[in-house]
Amino acid sequence: MPSPEEAALQRSLDARQRALDQQEEQLFEQGLVQVAANYARQLETTYQLAPEQARTLAQQQAAYTRKIYGAQRELQQTIAGAQKKLELALSLADENGLGLAGAKALMQYDSSEEMRMGAQLLRSQSQTSQQTSKEIAELKAQVQRLMQGTVTPQRFDSGQPGAVGQVATSDNIDKLFVDYAREHPGRPNPYEGQYRKFLGM
Repeated sequence: MPSPEEAALQRSLDARQRALDQQEEQLFEQGLVQVAANYARQLETTYQLAPEQARTLAQQQAAYTRKIYGAQRELQQTIAGAQKKLELALSLADENGLGLAGAKALMQYDSSEEMRMGAQLLRSQSQTSQQTSKEIAELKAQVQRLMQGTVTPQRFDSGQPGAVGQVATSDNIDKLFVDYAREHPGRPNPYEGQYRKFLGM
């Protein structure tokens, strides 16, 4: 948000620009009146038109010129306003860490005050989103650690012949279960409980 001094300076600059615009319009109008009068005299002398008819044609020409001038002024003001709005959007996006996507979003607002409020809102949403993403990543990491620790290393020694009593981990439980079943068909598998836990059954 601009400081009171900056806001006062901007108001002063805007007032000065309005005064210059009015002065330019007055000068244009004075010049146009003079050109129309000269054109009317030229029509009278060159084409032998009646003064009233020459004046009417000159006024029509002046009205057409005035309309073109007005359209050009309006276009210049629109371009200047769009440029000023774009500069403000880029500045606010930079100040609030929003990037070009944020600047584009800010261009949708009509006034500079709305753009400033929009920038604050977008920054708050971005921070909330980043915090949520961080929390989700931390939760995923916790779940992954818990999943890896589901099968805790244990010793199996059933007292049966052939039981090797190896330590079962999540990395080797599958191999231990299959190897024991292959080597001791028909016997209860001492790794079955851990294998079921590993499979989530």
